[in-house]
Amino acid sequence: MVSLNIGEMGIGPLVAAMCRSKPNDVAIISDEDSITYKDLHLMAQSLGHELLETRIAHHDIVGILTEHGVNHIVSQLAIVYAGGTCLPLDGTLSDADIHARLAFAKAKYLIVDGVNKNRLQFGGVIINVNISNYYGSNSSMTTSPGQINLPKDTPYDFRSHVMFSSGTTGVPKGIQIFGRGITRLVYDEVWGQSAVQKFGHINSVGFDASIVDIWVALLLGATIVVVDRRELLSPGTFAKTLATRDVTTLVITSSLFSNIASFCPNAFSKIHTLIVAGELPSVEACKIVFREGPPKQVLNGYGPTECSIFSFYHTITQEDIDLGRMPLGKPVYQTEAYVLDEDGKLVTSPGSGELWLGGPGLSPGYLFNDDKTSESFVTMAHPCNPKTRVRLYRTGDKIDIYDDYMCWAGRKNREVKLNGHRVQLEVVEMELMQTKLVQSVVALKHTSSISNANHLVACVVYENGQRNFDALLVEAKRRLPKYMIPELIEFEQLPLNNNGKIAHREMSELLEQRFQRRHTCILAANTPDFEGFNETEKALKQLWAQILIAVPTEAIDGESNFFLLGGTSLGVTALLGHIHKTFNVALRTNQVYENPLFKDQVSVIEQAQNGQKPSYAKSVIDSMREDAKLFSDKVEFLSSKAPQRKDIRNVLLTGATGFIGPFLVLELLKAPEIGKIRCLVRATTGDQALKRLLDNFKRYGHSVTESIKSRIEAVAGDFSQPNLGLEAHAYNHLVDQTDVVYHLGAHVDYTQPYSGHVEANVRGTYHLLKFACDGHLKPFHYISSISAFGPTGLMKEDGLLEEDQSLEPYLEPALQYDNGYGQSQWVADEMVSRLMRRGFPAAIYRLGFILCSSTNGMGNPDDFIGRLFSDCAKLGSYPLLSNQRKEIMAVDHVAAILKAISTSDQSLGHAYHITPDVGKSIDMNELFELTGELCGIKLKGLPYADWIKQLKTAQTNTPLRMFPLLPMLEEEVRGHKTRWELYEGMRRFSVDNTVRALKRAGVDASILTSVTHEALGRYLENCLEIGKE
Repeated sequence: MVSLNIGEMGIGPLVAAMCRSKPNDVAIISDEDSITYKDLHLMAQSLGHELLETRIAHHDIVGILTEHGVNHIVSQLAIVYAGGTCLPLDGTLSDADIHARLAFAKAKYLIVDGVNKNRLQFGGVIINVNISNYYGSNSSMTTSPGQINLPKDTPYDFRSHVMFSSGTTGVPKGIQIFGRGITRLVYDEVWGQSAVQKFGHINSVGFDASIVDIWVALLLGATIVVVDRRELLSPGTFAKTLATRDVTTLVITSSLFSNIASFCPNAFSKIHTLIVAGELPSVEACKIVFREGPPKQVLNGYGPTECSIFSFYHTITQEDIDLGRMPLGKPVYQTEAYVLDEDGKLVTSPGSGELWLGGPGLSPGYLFNDDKTSESFVTMAHPCNPKTRVRLYRTGDKIDIYDDYMCWAGRKNREVKLNGHRVQLEVVEMELMQTKLVQSVVALKHTSSISNANHLVACVVYENGQRNFDALLVEAKRRLPKYMIPELIEFEQLPLNNNGKIAHREMSELLEQRFQRRHTCILAANTPDFEGFNETEKALKQLWAQILIAVPTEAIDGESNFFLLGGTSLGVTALLGHIHKTFNVALRTNQVYENPLFKDQVSVIEQAQNGQKPSYAKSVIDSMREDAKLFSDKVEFLSSKAPQRKDIRNVLLTGATGFIGPFLVLELLKAPEIGKIRCLVRATTGDQALKRLLDNFKRYGHSVTESIKSRIEAVAGDFSQPNLGLEAHAYNHLVDQTDVVYHLGAHVDYTQPYSGHVEANVRGTYHLLKFACDGHLKPFHYISSISAFGPTGLMKEDGLLEEDQSLEPYLEPALQYDNGYGQSQWVADEMVSRLMRRGFPAAIYRLGFILCSSTNGMGNPDDFIGRLFSDCAKLGSYPLLSNQRKEIMAVDHVAAILKAISTSDQSLGHAYHITPDVGKSIDMNELFELTGELCGIKLKGLPYADWIKQLKTAQTNTPLRMFPLLPMLEEEVRGHKTRWELYEGMRRFSVDNTVRALKRAGVDASILTSVTHEALGRYLENCLEIGKE
C-alpha cells in the first residue's frame, strides 16, 4: 500500500498524487474495462476541463445520473478536480424523486451517460460522459493546456459531496460532506498494511457507504472492483464474483449480509476486511459466517452520514457472538465521541445516554436548512473541558455503556419496527393525547417474557381518573392505522426521571412486572372475577385474558365481545390455536367471528366437545344473494338521465392509501380531461388524511410535486359509513364537485368471514353507488377482483370466463367455499352488474394479482405473495400446488390500462378482465422455482400438509409473516382440502373486452402480460429484506 502524507491537502490533489505515484497500477476493474491510475487521472482531467468550460464555480453542485460503474467514478473525480461538489443520484429512483433532489440542491449541472441522457427535462447544463471518448486522448499526465491546472488546489475542508438521506423521519435531507471527513477514514488502522487491496464496489451511489467503495479505495491506492448490483439478488453468483475477482475489502449492508449468510455462508471466506454497516449486524448471521468460512476480520461499522460515513469500528469476535452482543468498538481516527445524559453530562459505566460526535468528519450541516442544522449540530461547552467550546452532532442514538464496551440501544426518536411496520411511538402518543381522554401516555414496544410476543403498548393515565377504556379504544381505531393501534394499559401515574420526563426504562420494567403479576393471577383463576364460572368458562376466560393483555380480567364476562375488547385477526389465530390445545376441538375461523360474545363461544366449544355440528340461522350463500339484491335495489336513479359530459372532470377516488391507488392517481393526472382528484381517506381531520395520502405516495417511491399537489385533495371520511362519514354540508359539496367516481378501496382480511367484510366492501360500495346517483348522475368505475369468481375449478367446466357474463352461476358451486374477502367481492361486483343491466353508467374492472412495478420491482410487502415469498425463503421450502397459477401483473401497467379504458365513455356498461392474456399467466410451482432461481436459494417443494406443518413448527423459533393466516391456510372446507388447495384447475379469463378497449385507446394489448423476471427479482429482493426485520 502506498502511503501519502495527507496533511492539509484537499481530497482531489490527494488522489492526483496517488495517480502520479503509481500510474501503471490498476485503479478500476469492471466487466468491460481495466483502467490504470494514469488513465483515470487523464479521464477525470478531460471531463473536469469540460466542466470548467461551462464556467463551474467553487462548490457548485453537480448531479451525476449514470449507471453503476466506471462512468460514475470518473464523474465524481472530475467534479472534485474542477472544484465542484458531487451529488450522486441513484438511477433506480423515480424521475420525480431525481427532479426533486436536483431542484432542492439548486444544481446547475448534470452529468449523464448514454442510458440516462434523455431521461430528464433538466433546466441546467447537461454534460455527457463516456469514458471511451477519453482513451488515448493524452500521452502524458498533464500536458494538455486545458487540463494542466487540474485538479484545483482545494483546501482540506472543501465540500466534496452532498448525500441525500431520509433518516428515520422519511423527510429527505441534503447532508454536506467535507473532503477531510473522507480522508480521515484512510488514516484508521482498520485498513492494515496489505500491499494489494481490492475494494468491491457494490453499494448504491445514493448510499454513503459507496464513498468508501470509491474514495477510500483511491486514497489508499487500491483497486476498485465494480460489481453488477443485480448479482446481489443471487448469493451464489455474488459469492463467485467475490472469489474470481479477488475482492479483499467490502462494505455491505446488514440486511444483505444476513441474506447472503443464510444462503451462501462461505461467500466471504476470501475477504480480508468485511465491514457490515447501515444497521447492527445480526448475531445469528455472524455465527453462521464464523462457522462456515469467516473473512480475516468482520467489523461492525457505525456512523451517520452527518459524520462522514463511519464513526466507530468494532472487530467482531467469537466472544461477541457467544455473548450475543454487538459493541460499537473504537472511534474512527480523530473522531470525538461522547455519551451524554439529558443534562449534557458524561455518562459513566454502567449507564445510558445519547451519542454525540465531533471531529474533522463532522458535516457543515444540512443543505439550505439552517434550522435543522442548528438543532442537530450544536456548539457547546466541551464535555471534558467546560472552559472550551466544541461543535458536536447529536445523533439521536441511545447508547448503553458497560465496563469495557458500549452498544447501540435504539433511536432516541423512538421509532420501532413491529410486524414489518415502522411505528413512530410519538405519533401514537400524540393521537391518544388528542382524544382528551387521557392525562398522560407513553407508547412502547414490549416483548413479553411469557410468550416472547411483541406488543405495541400504550400506558395511559386517564383524565381525572375516569376510566374510559372502551371510548379510548374506539378513538384509537378511528385515528390510527390498524398496525398502530396499541394495547391500552391503565396506570395511576407514570414514572418520571429527575428532569420531570417519562422514565422509559423504568416504565418498561413496571410493565413487565404488571404482566407477570397478571399472568400468575390468570393461571391461578382464583380471583373473585372467576367465581361462578364453570370449567369451560374459566379455561376460555384464561385464554381471552392471555390474548387481550390490556383487558382487566374482571371485564371479561358472558356478554363481553372479543373484538370490541380489542381482539384482532392475529388474536383470532392465537385463540383458535389455544382452544384446540386446551379443549381438543378444532373450530373454524368464522365460528369466532360469528360468535364474538364470550357466552356464545363457550356454547360453540361445548357443542363441539359433544360432537354437535354448528347450526347457522342463515347460510352465507343466502346472505350474499340477499345482500346483492337488497343493496342494488336500494340504489335509485333515472336510467334516461345520462351523466353530464364535461371537458374537465373532477374525480372522487377511494383506495389512494393502498398499493394501486397512487399509481392510478398519477396516471389519471396525465389525462387532459381529468381536473382535480379528491381522495377519500379514512381519517379524522383533513391534515391527517393528507399526511396518510402523501406518506403512501412516498412509500411506493412517488414524489408529489407542487404541481401534482395542487390537483389532488385528501378528504377525511369513511365510505363504510352513511354519507361517506361526512357532515351533510361537506357531503353535498362533494356531490356537486364530483363528475366521476373510482372505487378501489376494500377491506382485505383472509382470516375473516363474509360478515367481517360486509361493512366496508358491501355497504361501502352501496354508499358510493348512492353518492354517484345523488345530485347529477356520475359514471362509476368499480375496481373489482377475479376473486369474485371463486375457485371455478370445482365446476369442472371448460371454456373461458367471459367478462360480461353474470356471476350468479358461480355462487353455490364455487363461492361458498371461498374466504370472506372473495365472497364480499362477489356481492359488490354483482351489485354493480345488476345496476349496469338497469342502465346505470358503470364499468367493472376485475384485476388479477397486482405484484409490483415493472420498472423497479417496488411492491406491497404486506400482501399475501410478499409474506409467502419471504417465509418460503426462511423455510427453504414451498407448498406443491398442482395445476394452479397466478394472474400476476405489474401495477404501473394496470394503472395505465385502467386510465386508458376508463377515460373513454365507450367503456361504460361492460366488465373488463385485467389479467395476463390467455396463456401468459404463470404456474404456481414454476413461480416458486423461479423465486429460488432469482434469489439464489434452494427451495424444496413439499406436499401442502407437510409445508403447513413446517410453517407451524418453525414459528416457535423464527417469526413468520404467514403465521396470522394459518386458520385460513389449514382449515379444510371441502372434503379434506383447504381453500387454497381448491383453486386447482381454475378456468382462464377472457380479455376480449379489455383488448378491444385498449385498441380504441391506442394502447398496445401486449401490455396484458405477466411481470418480467427482472422486476420479479427486484421485488423478491425487497421481500427478503423486509422478511428479515
